[in-house]
Amino acid sequence: AYWSPDLDFRNLVEEMREVLPSELDFREERRALDRAGKVLRREGNPCIIPRVHKTLFGPHVFVMEFVDAMPIMNLADPEFCQKHQVDKLVVVRSLVDAFCIMAFKDGLFHADPHAGNIRMVLDSSAPGGARPVIFDWGLFKEVDDHERLVSAKVFHCL
Repeated sequence: AYWSPDLDFRNLVEEMREVLPSELDFREERRALDRAGKVLRREGNPCIIPRVHKTLFGPHVFVMEFVDAMPIMNLADPEFCQKHQVDKLVVVRSLVDAFCIMAFKDGLFHADPHAGNIRMVLDSSAPGGARPVIFDWGLFKEVDDHERLVSAKVFHCL
């Protein structure tokens, strides 16, 4: 690294060499979407995981259901929450629960959770008045039992 010669990026490059082929294979992303959707539905979590069209997919492309969702960052606006009767703490709790269910119970970790990949749909029947939508499963990791246990211990300590 030019600016900091003591930084060694070899481990990062090696990990990217392993991860990149899977990230670019849409069959892997579909597998993660299907798995996450099934586990969250089974657990009764209100988060939405878009479904992939059963016949319109392959290694280079897939078609998934359209979910007309709005930015999750709208939850930061008290006027928005009041106008739409959304309890942001309940909605965010359901999102955090979804990530915990996936990572700790099922062993599936969504590795790219940012505001562009997490949106929401207003739904007065949902807890808190909205349902988070989790998009873009191209970056995920399957977590083994040992990693889940170690991570759970860290979170328990917090």
